Amino acid sequence: MDAQVFVFTMPDLNTYHLKKSPHTQEYVYLFHAFSSTHLQYNERAFDAYDTIFCVGPHHVREIQKRENLCHLPSKKLLPVGYPRMDVVYQTFQQRPYKHDKEVRKILIAPTWSAASLLENGIELLIEVLAPLNYTVVLRPHPEFLKRCPRQASHLQRKIAFLPRFVWEDQLLSEESLYDADVLITDRSGIAFEYTFGTERPVIFIETPLKKHNPRWQDLQMEPIEIALRKEIGIEVPLTQCSILPDLLDNLLIRREEWCQRLCTLREQHVFNWNQSARQGATYILNQLKKTLQNL
Repeated sequence: MDAQVFVFTMPDLNTYHLKKSPHTQEYVYLFHAFSSTHLQYNERAFDAYDTIFCVGPHHVREIQKRENLCHLPSKKLLPVGYPRMDVVYQTFQQRPYKHDKEVRKILIAPTWSAASLLENGIELLIEVLAPLNYTVVLRPHPEFLKRCPRQASHLQRKIAFLPRFVWEDQLLSEESLYDADVLITDRSGIAFEYTFGTERPVIFIETPLKKHNPRWQDLQMEPIEIALRKEIGIEVPLTQCSILPDLLDNLLIRREEWCQRLCTLREQHVFNWNQSARQGATYILNQLKKTLQNL
């Protein structure tokens, strides 16, 4: 590859099959998740990059600490933000949310892998929600559909007989994300896109940790996706799903209170809110201008 700037959304550069080219001047990483760098990613996921477009202060702190611990060269850690989250917010604002007092909507959007709600008690959750006057959209992760086709078919048949349940496996549309009064998830990164993009709370069903770095505790920093769970929503053990009806009603009653709280948290934890794409693009263009000036 011959490039002045090469922008990736894929971690693990130089670790597996994809190696750095001597003809590329700068490798830039653009996050496609709000999550921390040291739990859900491999240990060396970001070591080879020259520049990181950080989503929030947590990414700067984590990467700097790893560089110090492992004596790695310092990278450019730029306060860019999270373009994907901005898009969710902008799209949501363009289609004003209509409060339907007759039928509320719930989106269940789990992650995949052993941490997934789809593999840890989804049927119990369905049984609790089925009698309620909510439209419930179950949106399985594409990797779950690919890796567990039998389980997916079983779940789809199960909810086909429930009048207010919808199975959504075509992810070209995101209407269910914008329409949902409440998101129910497990360890999925969609929680932050939803809660900061639509300013509404999340219900987390407790499942095993989603981790790809067995040495994540070496950093001695609590991952942001764990630290903020109780701030952006409510954690519910699977064995206590019976409290969900009252919990859902309470969340809707306190809608405005949650909105104010989430806006404050977003300001603290996300760089350049609603301006992140401009920040990243400006940096890339400036780097190209420098190259042209040196020709």
